[in-house]
Order: sequence, then structure tokens, then C-alpha cells
Amino acid sequence: MVTLLVIVFGGIAFVNYTVDPGNIYHSQECIDKIIEGIKKGYNVEGITNLDERLYKLRFAELHKGENFDYLALGSSRILTISEDMLNGSSLINLGISGCHIEELIAFYQICKDFNIHFSNVLVAADPSLFNGHEIDDRWTSTYLDYYFNEFMGICATEQKRDWRTVWNFFSVSYFKAALKSYMEDHTILTYVKTVKNNGNTFLTDGSFYWGKSVRETPQSVVDEEAKTELFNLYNNFDSISSKRVALFTRLIEGIKGDNVTIYFVCPPFHPIFYKKLLNTKGAVDAFNLIDSFAINNNIPIIGSFNPADEGLNKSNFYDGPHVRIECLEKIVKRELFN
Repeated sequence: MVTLLVIVFGGIAFVNYTVDPGNIYHSQECIDKIIEGIKKGYNVEGITNLDERLYKLRFAELHKGENFDYLALGSSRILTISEDMLNGSSLINLGISGCHIEELIAFYQICKDFNIHFSNVLVAADPSLFNGHEIDDRWTSTYLDYYFNEFMGICATEQKRDWRTVWNFFSVSYFKAALKSYMEDHTILTYVKTVKNNGNTFLTDGSFYWGKSVRETPQSVVDEEAKTELFNLYNNFDSISSKRVALFTRLIEGIKGDNVTIYFVCPPFHPIFYKKLLNTKGAVDAFNLIDSFAINNNIPIIGSFNPADEGLNKSNFYDGPHVRIECLEKIVKRELFN
């Protein structure tokens, strides 16, 4: 029995390390290549999975001491905001998929540590920020802990990875993702000057452009995904977390104290996804909290969670939480500059 267990878990560990669908163990090589392309002024096509936190930390480090008109912080719902949407204004987009409030704080502190200056901050004020449950199952690094602790005034030494990375060797869910990744086509990272490419693309301003397979997903599949996929950030969301509200308040107060103009960006949800949120008490409470917080602090809101408010229907979305780039561009330009 012991021999069998060693063989089984040894095989899982070997596949997880070798295939590494989230680039946990081989992120450095992938990120180095992306950063090299960005340095040369190229967009980088072919992004699949990587440690986004580490990449955006390296991306921020690349821009030490620089000045920008806008900083974008938040989840993948703000990750597609690019300089093209800002009428020629400069932008550094430090959005990451599945962003938590602690990571918003960490990236703001990273900008302070790296002397990255900006006049305006676009914050993706997602309802999920106020869900106190640890429900995101992404494989993330702990590179950001140091910066969060610094912002909070907690004495801590900079750390890299912790024991969770070791245990991930034996993760069955990671093993399943590895098998799926191995069966799919592997795209080579390519330096390009174009934006709308076949593969997912990171742009020189830190923003992201979806690949062709996502852009051309059949509507029936999009609608089905809006029913069943990517709702994990709202699982068990019965009430908003007072701890997360306090962290959010402290971040906004810190930004205001730096004399930076804040905007809340609230991209709409797919109609089916939005209906599910309306039946989720914590999400509804978060909607109301964000509105009242913006009013009480004189913070403009760009967009609306309700797709009907923006005149959108189900054809305007890639999936439940992600509005199509061209629709987001119209919202941002209309409500930020008009």
C-alpha cells in the first residue's frame, strides 16, 4: 500500500512539476521572456497560464520612477483597459485575475516603493472584494505579502514562496489542470506589434487582450458559462466581510491622502450572471456599499453592474463577468471624458 501511494503521488508530483499549467514552478522563464519583449516595445502573444502576481510585480519594477496619467488596479474585469481607451493618456495597468482586496493594497504599495507616480487611479470595485470566504482556487504566489504588510504597518521580511507551493506538488486539482493543459495546443510566446491576435496578448501598458478563441466563442457557450462558470468568487456570499470593508476603506483613504483622483470602475455583468448576483445577498449588500461609499467620498463611478443600464445584452459578453472590450471602451470613454 505504501509503495502504491508513493507511485501515485510521485506520479502526480512529476506531472504537476513537468506540465505546470499555472507556471508556478517555471514562471520565471516565461515571465523573463515577456518582460524582454515589453522592454523592446512589443506586445507579447501566446499567454496561457502564468503567475500573474509575479509578472505584474516584475512589470511594475520595469517602470520604476516613471510617471503615468492613470493606474488601473483590480481584477481581470479591469485588465482589458488600455491606453487606447484613455484618449492618449498614459497608463500602467496592474490588474490581475481574481484580485482580492489584499492584492489591491499590495500593488498600490508596490507603486509607492517603486516611485511610480500617477494622477488618477481606476479601481475595479468588484462586489467579490467584500466576500470574506477564501473561495478563489487559483494557484497564486505569495510574492505580494510583503507589500501588503508594509502598507498595513506590519513588520515583516520579504518572502517568496511558502509551504503551499510544496503541497501543490500533490494537488489533484492541479493534476487535472495539468492533464487538460497537456492535451491542448501549446502556443509559443511571440513578440508582436499588433493587439488583436489569435492568442491572448499582454500589451506594453500592462493591459490584456483576449485571444481569438474567446472573442469568437459561440453565444450558446457564452450563455451556458454565464450560468455555471466563474461564480466561485461569490460562493457562500451571505454577507459582506467587515474586515474586507475596513481594508478597502483604509486603501481608499491612503490613496486620497496621496492627492490622487480615484474612480470606481464597475463593468457590467452578463444578464444571466447579474441575475444570479441579485439572488446572492452578499453581492446585493456589496452593490449598495459601493454606491454609498462612492457618494460619501465623492468618487465617480464608471459603468454599472447592471447591463441594462449600459444598454447591453448577452451578445456583449465573453462570459459571465467579462464584458467585450469594445463595449468597455465605449463605457470608459463616455463616462470618463464626457
